[in-house]
Amino acid sequence: MFKIAGIFIVMTAASIMGLKKRSTLYMRLKLLRETQSAVCAAEAKLRCMRIPLDECFDSCGSVFTEASLNIRNGMLPSEAIKNAVDSESFFNENDRDVLYEFSNGLSADDCEGQISNFRLLSERLKPLIKNASDEAAKKGRLVLEGSILAAAAIILIIL
Repeated sequence: MFKIAGIFIVMTAASIMGLKKRSTLYMRLKLLRETQSAVCAAEAKLRCMRIPLDECFDSCGSVFTEASLNIRNGMLPSEAIKNAVDSESFFNENDRDVLYEFSNGLSADDCEGQISNFRLLSERLKPLIKNASDEAAKKGRLVLEGSILAAAAIILIIL
């Protein structure tokens, strides 16, 4: 009776751990896709309305909403983006590097320079999204199956 309860607990715990790790892989993909959409929206706002960056970022979502708040609190746009990126735990080093380079380009004086910086970011996000999608598909399944296999091994040891 206690062995059956132990087996159930081990399988449940291993499955939950595998699902949690898998969800972090998919959260990175979701966040990169949201960032891509936000970049397109911010670029369109900047091109069509010629509004300041904090207003441009305001309703775009992703890390840009936090960056907008940071700009309104007195930060420079480059610092605001870096701070918002640092607060997001799902980005990896490559993602952060691309977004840091984008933030450095926000110091362009003219609107056209900033628009070209948005376009560059949009192009640089595409391979990151592809990579995150491939990684989530491959590693997500592997992590889940590995955790269940590890649970099965522990159960065999218990029996």
